Amino acid sequence: MSLGTPGPLPLDRDSKTMQTQISKKCHSLDPTGTPQAPPKRRSRKQPNPRQGAEKVDPRFQGVTLKFQIKPDSSLQIVPTYSLVCNSRSQGPPSGGLEAHPAGSEALGPRCCASCRTQTTPLWRDAEDGTPLCNACGIRYKKYGIRCSGCWLVPRKSVQPGRLCGRCGVALDPHQSPAQAD
Repeated sequence: MSLGTPGPLPLDRDSKTMQTQISKKCHSLDPTGTPQAPPKRRSRKQPNPRQGAEKVDPRFQGVTLKFQIKPDSSLQIVPTYSLVCNSRSQGPPSGGLEAHPAGSEALGPRCCASCRTQTTPLWRDAEDGTPLCNACGIRYKKYGIRCSGCWLVPRKSVQPGRLCGRCGVALDPHQSPAQAD
């Protein structure tokens, strides 16, 4: 068929596949004709997960969030904790921590106040800033029950008044701000 023929050209299956491949190649080229690299996805995981402070430490005052807008219009949130959590210890953390401009990478490892894990796809904070892993944070928000002594969030829906399996204190429903309304 000649190029001067009016109307669409009939396409067989192989020529349609060829057109799709050429179209994909053309879209992946920049104006100079060189291939473009696909955009890089930013990881949701923290580069260096950090452990939070123990709930029993009276010096712990929570977390302070500093919001900064970068020149590229992205938002940077820098958390600053008042104390570093001592890894899986029952006593208070060993020392204080100053605010550090490098952000959470400069702080000690973060740990869930309930199950004490240090790895989670998403960290959640209770209303007082207590760090919880994704699973414990969801359970705490859903049931609103935790141990007032050691912050254990029970794995199953428990009846109020039952004793904590870790420290023996009664598990009572906690009145969160969402429930107080």
